[in-house]
Amino acid sequence: MKKMVQLFKGKSLYRYSFIVAAVLVSAAVVYAASVPYTFSSGTVAKSSEVNANFQALADAMNNRTSATLANMAGTWNYRSAGSFLEALNGNRLCTNSHTGTLTLNADGTWSDNQADTNNYCQGGGVQTNTGATFTGTWTVSANGSGTITYGGGYSLSFQASKDLNTMISAWNSSTGNFPGNGTATYVRQ
Repeated sequence: MKKMVQLFKGKSLYRYSFIVAAVLVSAAVVYAASVPYTFSSGTVAKSSEVNANFQALADAMNNRTSATLANMAGTWNYRSAGSFLEALNGNRLCTNSHTGTLTLNADGTWSDNQADTNNYCQGGGVQTNTGATFTGTWTVSANGSGTITYGGGYSLSFQASKDLNTMISAWNSSTGNFPGNGTATYVRQ
């Protein structure tokens, strides 16, 4: 503890203040935020000014870009993983993992191009899903939570990241020929 206190005594404090200022300025550039105070080598940094800079950065990182159909429209790559019961073949438990490309349109419609998928089922056997294109509608609220609706009333909820460049969704279906659950991660192209 004594050595730590000595580090911050005298001229070393100026060096550490400069390092803290450099980190704050770098972080401000990354988050496109501005800080109220800029420090120069050889000047004293007041704790209130350093704290104000930290608060400005924290505020910038915690602010969410308001989600709308228009600013979330675009192409998203995704990876999905989960499990389901193959009800048509003796309720075998199967696991799946597949990839695809989801296109969200600003008019509230979407299309999903899924690649071929092999699902591995309990007791042996592989169930293959041939890739296909699906369509439907979608909505999103300002906080980034939304719903993708497929034909037949099936829907999938998602949550977008604060910068609207990733989405996470989870599903749980207890009806139909393939009841199951899983998650998907979407990344904007």
